[in-house]
Order: sequence, then structure tokens, then C-alpha cells
Amino acid sequence: MVSELRGARTVRAALQAATAQLMGHSGSPRLDAQLILAHLLNQRREQLIAHDEMPLSADQVAAYAELIALRASGMPIAYILGRRAFF
Repeated sequence: MVSELRGARTVRAALQAATAQLMGHSGSPRLDAQLILAHLLNQRREQLIAHDEMPLSADQVAAYAELIALRASGMPIAYILGRRAFF
């Protein structure tokens, strides 16, 4: 799974690979993958969804893979993002 993520070159491919990697580790794998990538790219989640063909650099993919690995190991999403969502 990690190798699939490291081979991703677009937002769409990265989100698909990260979602698959988080299956069984999160109750909301797709949302977690989106939130982490949006945080990393300093974008809104909606922008990622609307522009999922946007290319990612190798450095961005590597950093994303590290954050996804932290989430898959059980680290809370709020710790990864450095903030907690309030409703």
C-alpha cells in the first residue's frame, strides 16, 4: 500500500492509495485522507475534490505518505493536523 501511495502523481491517485491504506485503521478513511492532504498542501478539502487532477511533486507525495503512515498507526487526526474541528 505504501508503495502505491509513493507512486501517486496526482491528488486523485494519492487520495485513492491513502484511503486504501487507512481502511481498517480509521472509521472515516476517505475523509482522513482528504483532511491530511488538504493540510499538507495548505488547500481546502473542497479544492482537492474539485481539482483532483492536480499534480503532486515527489516531495509532497513522500510527506503525505509519512502522515498517512502516522494515521494508520493510530495517531489521532487532530494530532497530525495540529488542530481539532469543532462543530
